[in-house]
Amino acid sequence: MSDSPGTFSSPYLPSRTQMEAVIAGLRQYAPPSDKHAEYLRAEIHTAKSELPRYDAEITAVKAMLERLACEREWFRTYNEACESAFSPARRLPPEVLLHIFSFAAKVRYHSHAAVHEQYCLHAIARVCTQWRTLLLETSHLWRDIYADLTHTFDMNAAMAPLAQNLRWGRPSALAPISFNLKFNIDNEAGRFALGLLAQHAESWRSASITVRGTGFFGEELNCAKGKLGNLESLEILSHQDLHDLDVFTEAPKLTHVAFSNTPPLLPWHQIQAVTCKPLSEPNSLLPLLQFLDHCPPTCNVTLPNLSIAYLYRWREEAPAAPTVQSAIRSLRLGLSYYDLEEDESDLVTEVILADFFDYLDLPELRALSINADMNRETAWKQPIVFPDEAFLAFASRSSNISSLFLHDIRISPEQLIAALGQLPALERLFFQDLVLFGEWDEEGFEYNYPPHHVALTNEVLQHLTDASVVAPHLIDLRVAALFDDVSHPTLVGCIRSRTERAGCRNSIFGLQITTLQRAYYPTDYRKNELADLLQPLVDGGGLKLTFIPKYELKVSEFVSEL
Repeated sequence: MSDSPGTFSSPYLPSRTQMEAVIAGLRQYAPPSDKHAEYLRAEIHTAKSELPRYDAEITAVKAMLERLACEREWFRTYNEACESAFSPARRLPPEVLLHIFSFAAKVRYHSHAAVHEQYCLHAIARVCTQWRTLLLETSHLWRDIYADLTHTFDMNAAMAPLAQNLRWGRPSALAPISFNLKFNIDNEAGRFALGLLAQHAESWRSASITVRGTGFFGEELNCAKGKLGNLESLEILSHQDLHDLDVFTEAPKLTHVAFSNTPPLLPWHQIQAVTCKPLSEPNSLLPLLQFLDHCPPTCNVTLPNLSIAYLYRWREEAPAAPTVQSAIRSLRLGLSYYDLEEDESDLVTEVILADFFDYLDLPELRALSINADMNRETAWKQPIVFPDEAFLAFASRSSNISSLFLHDIRISPEQLIAALGQLPALERLFFQDLVLFGEWDEEGFEYNYPPHHVALTNEVLQHLTDASVVAPHLIDLRVAALFDDVSHPTLVGCIRSRTERAGCRNSIFGLQITTLQRAYYPTDYRKNELADLLQPLVDGGGLKLTFIPKYELKVSEFVSEL
């Protein structure tokens, strides 16, 4: 080995000429001559003495490279530490850092080392001593707790993050917490976590509990009874019937509740918003709706994900008279195509919603929203058909409806006109044409589009033009349509009539348009055409005109304004 690693080279290193001579000898099918054999033996002896010297040199060079790599990494770390002294983050005032951390408190990431999600706050706390100290001294950041223990069976792995949040959050009646806990009923870690949270019941502001599987978990909640003075929002989802659970009867601030099939005992007189999210299929529609009897007049009710498959399987003869009476103010119904088999798609008719309306007597209802949420994944499924006879009977019992939203519901112009005649208090309306997705034809090399269902026609606009008779209080009209069956004079005449009617009441008429297309076009020429057509009414100050794309049509945007 040389004194300077990496510079060694043997003086006996064979030349190219020597190598070619040896190879030429190997190509001769004869043993080497005595003289050539003596030469080869000398070369072999030399190689055996030189190869160990190369091995020693290689070992030294590797050691040198490892040393250089370690020194370089140390130098790089030192340089980054020096540069960190000038980092903008070190100059941020604590109040700005806390504002940033408040966003991170709601963000969670998936740890590949564990099957449960973890808080970003735990990662931030490991950045530096200053950040960790600041986080631990700001207890309110730790009071938004998320624990999904559905697939966690290690007690320590499950409880460590929860225990840290409770320790650093320091919950109390004056320091309320919000939590979201999910677990399987046979999961000991989940039950223990629920019991641990129940010990801090006086600090609950918002509680979300999701329990998978059938089994009662009231024992873990018993210690919370009578201590829920801060609880404002409750979500409790379970396959288990909860009608005997009385833990939440004493919660003076509770106004928002969500449950699955059967709710627990609640202080119904003070509830303002109810969401029903079935986790399993009830035997019939009636048990699912019976909670409406308990809802007070100011209550807004949402069934966000009611399965069309369930509704079809529940098909029952319409009751002789409505069996569910309620004084609720708002009803939002979301229909899901989940679980509907492809061979059942042609069975989705007006009976799906007809039974639903036949059950209900809602005399104080102000807002009704129905959203079927069709998309490309449900392209093969038939749209929900508007049940005109059942709706007209329902509307006669709910004559105070002021807002009607029909998203992805198939309604004909004749049905729409008839419905408007039964809604004298209507102020806000959304309806749409249905442009169904096509299927690709490999043989014809083209899309085959099913028939579209058009709701907006000249006939509908002419009917709406008589603003003193049809929906005289209408001030907000929202449509999603092709506009193929609409003439410009009829449209302008209808909107002018409505703006004049609204002006008599010192109001501005609102028109929201979503232009639909039978196929994709890069330029929405229809939108530009309608904007130019209606601009004079906008300039006159009586019309507020907005255009939104189809993907922004959401039930929540409409109902939030009701």
